Amino acid sequence: MIVELSSIISQGTDPICTEVDGETVMMSIEKGNYYGMNGVGSRIWQLIAEPMSVSVLCGILLDEFCIDKKTCEVDALIFLNKLEEQNLIQVRS
Repeated sequence: MIVELSSIISQGTDPICTEVDGETVMMSIEKGNYYGMNGVGSRIWQLIAEPMSVSVLCGILLDEFCIDKKTCEVDALIFLNKLEEQNLIQVRS
């Protein structure tokens, strides 16, 4: 499923996660892959602990980081679609 601004997203149930030096690291049990997220990616992961729309997520990120709206939306969608491809998040239309 393609993640769009109107999509409702939340953390998936598969990955095991922890924080190391302010960054999120996780392991997918299903795929046996290891993932590391930088500060912004870690913040997104924290925020989607509860389901929310991508547009609401971007609104929060705009308040917290110095970034323009279009760049935020494009970058967030690229990142979230990569997470979805790895089955790390749950997505609803």
